[in-house]
Amino acid sequence: MLAISDKTFNKYVADDMPLMVMFWAEFCGPCRLAKPEFEAAASRAGNQIRFATFNLDGNPDTPEKYGVRGIPEFILFVGGVPTNPTVGAITSEKILELVADALV
Repeated sequence: MLAISDKTFNKYVADDMPLMVMFWAEFCGPCRLAKPEFEAAASRAGNQIRFATFNLDGNPDTPEKYGVRGIPEFILFVGGVPTNPTVGAITSEKILELVADALV
């Protein structure tokens, strides 16, 4: 799983491979609950999609650009376009549903 930042975000979002991003921060309790679920979803998804975490601490530009207001927030980027933003601690099954719905 990738850990991306403002500096590396554009490199991965511009790639042909869909990118599921979890926006989070260390201080966020729900983020700590969601992170193992995100990791589990990533391990089950195979190699048709890339999973990455984005720590908001010290990286204000990308979250502002995409309107990230609550965390954790999950956004799937397909062809560089954000789809299905979802806020809150969700299960790995829900994360995989978001991916499957967008890639149909």
